[in-house]
Amino acid sequence: MAIVRDVLERHHLSTKAGTKRTAEEADIEESPPAAKRRKATMPTDETNHSEITKEIGLRMIALVNLKYGPFCSPIPASFIRIGPSCAPIFQPELLPMQKLKRKYLAHEYFTLVLDEPRGEGSTGIVHPATLEAQVKLPSGEVSTFKSSNLVLKVAFSNDQQKRLRHEFGVYSHLAQKQVKGVVAVHGLFSDSDSGVVGLLMDNGGQNLRQREMERTGEKVPPQVSLSEAERAAFTTIFESIHEAHVLHRDVRADNLLVNTTTGEVLVIDFDRADIAGPSFRTYDIEMQCLQNIFDKKYEPMNYDHYR
Repeated sequence: MAIVRDVLERHHLSTKAGTKRTAEEADIEESPPAAKRRKATMPTDETNHSEITKEIGLRMIALVNLKYGPFCSPIPASFIRIGPSCAPIFQPELLPMQKLKRKYLAHEYFTLVLDEPRGEGSTGIVHPATLEAQVKLPSGEVSTFKSSNLVLKVAFSNDQQKRLRHEFGVYSHLAQKQVKGVVAVHGLFSDSDSGVVGLLMDNGGQNLRQREMERTGEKVPPQVSLSEAERAAFTTIFESIHEAHVLHRDVRADNLLVNTTTGEVLVIDFDRADIAGPSFRTYDIEMQCLQNIFDKKYEPMNYDHYR
Protein backbone atom coordinates (compact mmCIF):
# COMPACT_ATOMS: atom_id res chain seq x y z
CA MET A 1 0.00 0.00 0.00
CA ALA A 2 1.36 3.41 -1.00
CA ILE A 3 0.63 5.16 2.28
CA VAL A 4 2.47 2.46 4.20
CA ARG A 5 5.51 2.79 1.93
CA ASP A 6 5.41 6.52 2.52
CA VAL A 7 5.44 6.01 6.28
CA LEU A 8 8.38 3.60 6.08
CA GLU A 9 10.33 5.96 3.83
CA ARG A 10 9.62 8.83 6.21
CA HIS A 11 10.91 6.78 9.13
CA HIS A 12 14.07 5.90 7.21
CA LEU A 13 14.73 9.56 6.46
CA SER A 14 14.03 10.62 10.03
CA THR A 15 16.67 8.25 11.40
CA LYS A 16 19.46 9.43 9.09
CA ALA A 17 22.14 11.41 10.86
CA GLY A 18 22.36 15.05 9.88
CA THR A 19 19.04 15.16 8.02
CA LYS A 20 17.98 18.78 7.49
CA ARG A 21 14.53 20.23 6.98
CA THR A 22 13.79 22.57 4.13
CA ALA A 23 12.95 26.21 4.69
CA GLU A 24 9.36 25.58 3.58
CA GLU A 25 8.66 23.11 6.37
CA ALA A 26 6.90 24.37 9.48
CA ASP A 27 8.20 23.50 12.95
CA ILE A 28 5.65 21.91 15.25
CA GLU A 29 6.06 22.69 18.91
CA GLU A 30 4.79 20.03 21.25
CA SER A 31 2.41 20.86 24.08
CA PRO A 32 4.01 21.88 27.38
CA PRO A 33 4.17 19.15 30.04
CA ALA A 34 0.82 18.42 31.64
CA ALA A 35 2.07 19.57 35.04
CA LYS A 36 2.71 23.06 33.66
CA ARG A 37 -0.71 23.69 32.19
CA ARG A 38 -4.27 23.63 33.40
CA LYS A 39 -6.44 21.25 31.45
CA ALA A 40 -10.18 21.48 30.95
CA THR A 41 -12.55 18.62 30.36
CA MET A 42 -12.74 17.02 26.92
CA PRO A 43 -15.90 17.99 25.00
CA THR A 44 -17.88 15.31 23.20
CA ASP A 45 -18.58 15.00 19.48
CA GLU A 46 -22.32 15.53 19.81
CA THR A 47 -22.34 18.71 21.89
CA ASN A 48 -19.40 20.42 20.19
CA HIS A 49 -19.62 19.60 16.48
CA SER A 50 -19.82 23.28 15.52
CA GLU A 51 -16.86 24.15 17.76
CA ILE A 52 -14.79 21.31 16.29
CA THR A 53 -15.75 22.41 12.77
CA LYS A 54 -14.64 25.95 13.57
CA GLU A 55 -11.31 24.85 15.05
CA ILE A 56 -10.53 22.65 12.02
CA GLY A 57 -11.37 25.46 9.62
CA LEU A 58 -9.07 27.96 11.30
CA ARG A 59 -5.96 25.74 11.35
CA MET A 60 -3.37 25.36 8.61
CA ILE A 61 -1.59 22.17 9.71
CA ALA A 62 -2.81 18.59 10.22
CA LEU A 63 -0.45 15.99 11.70
CA VAL A 64 -1.52 12.63 10.24
CA ASN A 65 -0.72 9.20 11.69
CA LEU A 66 -1.55 5.63 10.66
CA LYS A 67 -2.69 3.38 13.49
CA TYR A 68 -4.38 0.09 12.64
CA GLY A 69 -3.39 -3.57 12.47
CA PRO A 70 0.40 -3.82 12.21
CA PHE A 71 0.71 -0.25 10.90
CA CYS A 72 1.77 2.54 13.23
CA SER A 73 3.42 5.73 11.98
CA PRO A 74 6.81 6.32 13.66
CA ILE A 75 6.40 10.05 13.06
CA PRO A 76 3.36 11.97 11.76
CA ALA A 77 3.11 13.37 8.27
CA SER A 78 2.64 17.15 8.13
CA PHE A 79 -0.31 17.97 5.88
CA ILE A 80 -0.52 21.67 5.00
CA ARG A 81 -3.84 23.25 4.12
CA ILE A 82 -4.12 24.16 0.43
CA GLY A 83 -7.89 24.69 0.31
CA PRO A 84 -10.24 26.39 2.82
CA SER A 85 -13.05 24.80 4.81
CA CYS A 86 -16.36 24.42 2.98
CA ALA A 87 -18.31 23.84 6.21
CA PRO A 88 -21.70 25.62 6.39
CA ILE A 89 -20.76 27.76 9.41
CA PHE A 90 -18.21 29.65 7.27
CA GLN A 91 -20.50 30.30 4.29
CA PRO A 92 -21.32 31.98 1.96
CA GLU A 93 -17.75 33.35 1.95
CA LEU A 94 -14.88 30.86 2.02
CA LEU A 95 -12.29 31.53 4.70
CA PRO A 96 -9.20 33.35 3.39
CA MET A 97 -6.07 31.21 3.36
CA GLN A 98 -3.52 32.12 6.02
CA LYS A 99 0.18 32.51 5.37
CA LEU A 100 2.32 29.68 6.69
CA LYS A 101 4.31 30.43 9.81
CA ARG A 102 7.72 29.11 10.76
CA LYS A 103 6.46 27.55 14.00
CA TYR A 104 3.10 26.28 15.21
CA LEU A 105 2.06 25.79 18.83
CA ALA A 106 -0.10 22.87 19.96
CA HIS A 107 -3.32 24.91 19.82
CA GLU A 108 -2.58 25.99 16.22
CA TYR A 109 -2.69 22.57 14.53
CA PHE A 110 -4.74 19.39 14.87
CA THR A 111 -3.89 15.70 14.71
CA LEU A 112 -5.57 12.93 12.74
CA VAL A 113 -5.19 9.21 13.43
CA LEU A 114 -6.22 7.16 10.40
CA ASP A 115 -7.93 3.81 10.85
CA GLU A 116 -8.13 0.89 8.41
CA PRO A 117 -9.24 2.01 4.92
CA ARG A 118 -12.97 1.95 4.30
CA GLY A 119 -12.59 1.69 0.55
CA GLU A 120 -10.60 2.68 -2.52
CA GLY A 121 -11.90 4.46 -5.59
CA SER A 122 -10.79 6.49 -8.58
CA THR A 123 -9.80 9.42 -6.37
CA GLY A 124 -7.84 7.48 -3.76
CA ILE A 125 -8.23 5.69 -0.44
CA VAL A 126 -10.82 6.64 2.20
CA HIS A 127 -9.74 6.34 5.84
CA PRO A 128 -11.88 6.87 8.95
CA ALA A 129 -10.08 9.52 11.01
CA THR A 130 -10.01 10.46 14.69
CA LEU A 131 -9.23 14.10 15.39
CA GLU A 132 -7.71 15.80 18.41
CA ALA A 133 -7.34 19.57 18.66
CA GLN A 134 -6.13 21.55 21.64
CA VAL A 135 -7.92 24.83 22.32
CA LYS A 136 -6.49 27.56 24.50
CA LEU A 137 -9.34 29.11 26.49
CA PRO A 138 -9.47 32.75 27.70
CA SER A 139 -9.09 31.41 31.26
CA GLY A 140 -5.69 29.96 30.36
CA GLU A 141 -6.95 26.39 30.47
CA VAL A 142 -6.23 24.03 27.58
CA SER A 143 -9.20 22.02 26.37
CA THR A 144 -8.86 19.05 24.02
CA PHE A 145 -11.55 18.58 21.40
CA LYS A 146 -11.88 15.07 20.03
CA SER A 147 -13.98 13.67 17.19
CA SER A 148 -14.15 10.26 15.55
CA ASN A 149 -16.74 11.41 13.02
CA LEU A 150 -14.38 12.30 10.15
CA VAL A 151 -12.89 10.69 7.05
CA LEU A 152 -9.78 11.57 5.05
CA LYS A 153 -9.77 10.76 1.33
CA VAL A 154 -6.11 10.40 0.30
CA ALA A 155 -4.94 10.74 -3.34
CA PHE A 156 -1.53 9.46 -4.43
CA SER A 157 -1.14 9.45 -8.22
CA ASN A 158 -1.26 12.58 -10.37
CA ASP A 159 -4.58 11.48 -11.87
CA GLN A 160 -6.11 10.85 -8.44
CA GLN A 161 -4.89 14.21 -7.18
CA LYS A 162 -6.32 16.00 -10.21
CA ARG A 163 -9.72 14.38 -9.60
CA LEU A 164 -9.60 15.16 -5.88
CA ARG A 165 -8.74 18.81 -6.50
CA HIS A 166 -11.63 18.98 -8.97
CA GLU A 167 -13.97 17.42 -6.40
CA PHE A 168 -12.87 19.98 -3.81
CA GLY A 169 -13.60 22.75 -6.32
CA VAL A 170 -17.15 21.45 -6.75
CA TYR A 171 -17.65 21.25 -2.97
CA SER A 172 -16.40 24.85 -2.69
CA HIS A 173 -18.88 25.98 -5.35
CA LEU A 174 -21.78 24.19 -3.63
CA ALA A 175 -20.75 25.66 -0.27
CA GLN A 176 -20.76 29.20 -1.60
CA LYS A 177 -24.21 28.54 -3.09
CA GLN A 178 -25.22 27.30 0.40
CA VAL A 179 -26.56 24.01 -0.92
CA LYS A 180 -27.76 21.83 1.95
CA GLY A 181 -27.61 18.05 2.09
CA VAL A 182 -24.01 17.78 0.87
CA VAL A 183 -21.42 16.29 3.22
CA ALA A 184 -19.40 18.93 5.10
CA VAL A 185 -15.84 19.30 3.78
CA HIS A 186 -13.21 20.77 6.11
CA GLY A 187 -10.53 21.51 3.53
CA LEU A 188 -7.90 20.20 1.15
CA PHE A 189 -4.43 19.36 2.48
CA SER A 190 -1.09 18.28 1.02
CA ASP A 191 1.74 16.30 2.64
CA SER A 192 4.76 18.60 2.68
CA ASP A 193 7.15 15.67 2.03
CA SER A 194 5.45 13.34 -0.46
CA GLY A 195 2.95 15.67 -2.14
CA VAL A 196 0.07 13.32 -1.29
CA VAL A 197 -3.24 15.23 -1.21
CA GLY A 198 -6.03 14.65 1.32
CA LEU A 199 -9.65 15.82 1.47
CA LEU A 200 -10.99 16.02 5.05
CA MET A 201 -14.75 15.70 5.53
CA ASP A 202 -17.43 14.57 7.93
CA ASN A 203 -18.38 10.92 8.10
CA GLY A 204 -21.87 11.37 6.68
CA GLY A 205 -23.21 7.96 7.64
CA GLN A 206 -24.06 4.68 5.93
CA ASN A 207 -24.68 4.52 2.20
CA LEU A 208 -27.93 3.01 0.95
CA ARG A 209 -26.27 -0.10 -0.47
CA GLN A 210 -24.54 -0.86 2.84
CA ARG A 211 -27.83 -0.43 4.67
CA GLU A 212 -29.58 -2.77 2.24
CA MET A 213 -26.85 -5.36 2.74
CA GLU A 214 -27.54 -5.31 6.48
CA ARG A 215 -31.29 -5.48 5.95
CA THR A 216 -31.36 -8.32 3.43
CA GLY A 217 -28.10 -10.19 3.91
CA GLU A 218 -27.37 -9.91 0.18
CA LYS A 219 -23.70 -9.47 -0.66
CA VAL A 220 -24.26 -6.85 -3.37
CA PRO A 221 -27.96 -5.90 -3.51
CA PRO A 222 -28.80 -4.49 -6.97
CA GLN A 223 -31.64 -2.31 -5.61
CA VAL A 224 -32.33 -0.49 -2.34
CA SER A 225 -35.34 0.54 -0.25
CA LEU A 226 -36.08 4.07 0.98
CA SER A 227 -38.78 5.65 3.11
CA GLU A 228 -41.04 8.35 1.68
CA ALA A 229 -39.28 10.93 3.83
CA GLU A 230 -35.88 9.86 2.51
CA ARG A 231 -37.11 10.03 -1.09
CA ALA A 232 -38.43 13.54 -0.57
CA ALA A 233 -35.20 14.64 1.12
CA PHE A 234 -32.92 13.30 -1.63
CA THR A 235 -35.15 14.87 -4.29
CA THR A 236 -34.88 18.27 -2.59
CA ILE A 237 -31.10 17.95 -2.31
CA PHE A 238 -30.64 17.16 -6.00
CA GLU A 239 -32.96 19.99 -6.99
CA SER A 240 -30.73 22.33 -4.95
CA ILE A 241 -27.57 20.87 -6.51
CA HIS A 242 -28.99 21.46 -9.98
CA GLU A 243 -30.11 24.99 -9.07
CA ALA A 244 -26.44 25.62 -8.27
CA HIS A 245 -25.69 24.47 -11.86
CA VAL A 246 -23.92 21.29 -10.76
CA LEU A 247 -24.45 17.90 -12.41
CA HIS A 248 -23.37 15.08 -10.10
CA ARG A 249 -22.85 12.50 -12.89
CA ASP A 250 -22.63 9.53 -10.52
CA VAL A 251 -26.07 9.12 -8.93
CA ARG A 252 -26.19 5.67 -7.35
CA ALA A 253 -26.95 4.09 -3.99
CA ASP A 254 -23.27 4.10 -2.94
CA ASN A 255 -23.20 7.92 -3.02
CA LEU A 256 -26.43 8.48 -1.07
CA LEU A 257 -25.95 8.42 2.70
CA VAL A 258 -28.25 8.12 5.69
CA ASN A 259 -27.18 8.95 9.23
CA THR A 260 -28.63 6.04 11.18
CA THR A 261 -28.71 8.11 14.38
CA THR A 262 -30.27 11.37 13.18
CA GLY A 263 -32.00 10.22 9.99
CA GLU A 264 -30.27 13.00 8.02
CA VAL A 265 -29.55 12.20 4.37
CA LEU A 266 -26.50 13.43 2.44
CA VAL A 267 -24.92 13.22 -1.01
CA ILE A 268 -21.19 12.53 -1.50
CA ASP A 269 -18.56 11.94 -4.22
CA PHE A 270 -18.48 14.85 -6.67
CA ASP A 271 -15.24 13.87 -8.44
CA ARG A 272 -17.12 13.29 -11.71
CA ALA A 273 -19.36 16.33 -11.32
CA ASP A 274 -19.65 19.19 -13.80
CA ILE A 275 -20.39 22.83 -13.08
CA ALA A 276 -22.64 23.58 -16.03
CA GLY A 277 -25.26 26.01 -17.33
CA PRO A 278 -28.92 26.33 -16.25
CA SER A 279 -30.24 24.60 -19.39
CA PHE A 280 -27.92 21.59 -19.21
CA ARG A 281 -30.38 18.94 -20.38
CA THR A 282 -28.93 16.06 -18.38
CA TYR A 283 -30.37 17.54 -15.18
CA ASP A 284 -33.63 15.80 -16.14
CA ILE A 285 -31.77 12.58 -16.89
CA GLU A 286 -30.14 12.74 -13.46
CA MET A 287 -33.50 13.19 -11.73
CA GLN A 288 -34.78 10.19 -13.68
CA CYS A 289 -31.78 8.19 -12.47
CA LEU A 290 -32.70 9.15 -8.89
CA GLN A 291 -36.31 8.12 -9.50
CA ASN A 292 -35.13 4.77 -10.83
CA ILE A 293 -33.34 4.18 -7.52
CA PHE A 294 -36.58 4.99 -5.68
CA ASP A 295 -38.54 2.61 -7.92
CA LYS A 296 -35.95 -0.20 -7.63
CA LYS A 297 -35.23 0.04 -11.35
CA TYR A 298 -31.71 1.42 -11.14
CA GLU A 299 -29.20 0.68 -13.88
CA PRO A 300 -25.95 2.52 -14.74
CA MET A 301 -26.53 5.49 -17.02
CA ASN A 302 -24.21 6.78 -19.74
CA TYR A 303 -24.24 10.54 -19.20
CA ASP A 304 -22.06 11.15 -22.24
CA HIS A 305 -24.91 9.97 -24.45
CA TYR A 306 -26.96 12.97 -23.29
CA ARG A 307 -24.35 15.70 -23.75
